[in-house]
Amino acid sequence: NGGLPYWLLRLNPHMKYRTSDKTYIAAVDRWMSVLLTLVKPFLYNNGGPIITVQVENEYGQYCACDHSYMAHLASYMRTYLGEDVILFRTDIPNRKMYKCDAINGTLVTADFDSESVVSQSLHVVREAQGRGPLIVTEYYPGWMDHWGRPHVRVNHSAFLSTFEQILKYNASVNFYMYHGGTNFGFSSGSNAGVGPQPTSYDYGAPLSEAGDPTDLYYKIRAITGKYLPLPHGQVPKPSPKYSLDRVNMTCGPSLDEVMNFLRRKGRLKTANSVYPMSFEEFGQGFGYVSYTTTVPFQSRSPAVLDVPGIKDRGYVFTRYTKAVLSSWNGVRSVPVVVGKGETLKIIVENTGRINYGVRNHDPKGILSNVTLDGEVLTNWTMEAVPIPDTKFLSESFDLLDEAMFNDSENCSAPRFYFGKFSLHEHEEPLDTFLDPTGWTRGVAFMNEWNLGRYWPMVGPQVTLYVPGAFIKPHMKTNVITLVEMEDPMPRSMTVTLTNVITLVE
Repeated sequence: NGGLPYWLLRLNPHMKYRTSDKTYIAAVDRWMSVLLTLVKPFLYNNGGPIITVQVENEYGQYCACDHSYMAHLASYMRTYLGEDVILFRTDIPNRKMYKCDAINGTLVTADFDSESVVSQSLHVVREAQGRGPLIVTEYYPGWMDHWGRPHVRVNHSAFLSTFEQILKYNASVNFYMYHGGTNFGFSSGSNAGVGPQPTSYDYGAPLSEAGDPTDLYYKIRAITGKYLPLPHGQVPKPSPKYSLDRVNMTCGPSLDEVMNFLRRKGRLKTANSVYPMSFEEFGQGFGYVSYTTTVPFQSRSPAVLDVPGIKDRGYVFTRYTKAVLSSWNGVRSVPVVVGKGETLKIIVENTGRINYGVRNHDPKGILSNVTLDGEVLTNWTMEAVPIPDTKFLSESFDLLDEAMFNDSENCSAPRFYFGKFSLHEHEEPLDTFLDPTGWTRGVAFMNEWNLGRYWPMVGPQVTLYVPGAFIKPHMKTNVITLVEMEDPMPRSMTVTLTNVITLVE
């Protein structure tokens, strides 16, 4: 949803994002009235650090080209921030795009990559803007990764050469990203036609996902020093990291056992409907939702289960069958064996909402009828799968402890797996990376914190960044939790903590 909250689709399933759609504008105005009030004291004119405010992002590249919408945003911002606030907009340097999001009195800026021809690009900016400073709002040292594709790496020589060209034109430049990030929990997105993004947003940035200066950082610094005075003081160095060769993982309760336990306690969010409900209709933004129904007839064996509206990944379970559906891979039907009166369950994962473009209207769940050998299945129960999107509450750990009654001979997924470690007396909690190599696909936690999704067999991301603040000090026990969704018997019931990030090219 391009950073827009999922519940907008609950307000109006047909809402037209980033336009003058009244329902969209009402939500934007309500949010901006709060945000801009907080921003105003920090404007440069008020003695704060904020020198400009962006009206919209790359709106000239968006399909809507709604001038009334852009004018409304600018007017609304000036109402709250004052007429003297400096507003700006940015696009890839292109005359048509700059006309699409044109607003009087706004600073025109540009987005560059290392292959841009600086002189031509800045000329287009100057045409659109006239007088004023030249600014490159986004200059890319890397690019976003996607599951199942090689890690993207930008040629550093070309990147540095273009960077210096920008400075020679006396243009200001902002790196996107300067500091790599992490999509903790379920906050990673996806891109239409490419696929879901991994947890890491390292982006090849000068400061890595863990905040460490890279070789690229020092080279950028050296070039900057030719044109601007460098700050005094010691040049930063990478921070020390924690590593541990092996943490043994043990079988915890299965996902079914945990859900049965919570169901008995009345702790599962549940809804019933003749037809499957989307995540939005059910009122859940992220994670997983379980869909179950009872098959009312005897089908062929195997029968074809068809779920054309799966969004995004579905885990199918019957008494005899385990299978995977994936809209991203075009797998929307699977053979299953199920008898009359038996339960059919599909656990659906939202793998990330589309970030940008005409397909950012991106509901999740099961969005169509489900058929078994052409017969529509009805009378569905939807339940929230108890995997939190940010952190386990303390009571959740207590419930997991209570639910630890699995059969040790059955360690198959989907299941919770636990590993424990403690720091030695003179060790401090430091940043580290969790390496789940040998496991298939799922979600990892360090203590109560959701580190994000892992999928090392597909890559490019292998390790998950763990901030030192997530690790408990000496004398306390740290718990690593894996909610493994796919591998029926992990080949290695261990994980490691390492001092380096692993992104496979």
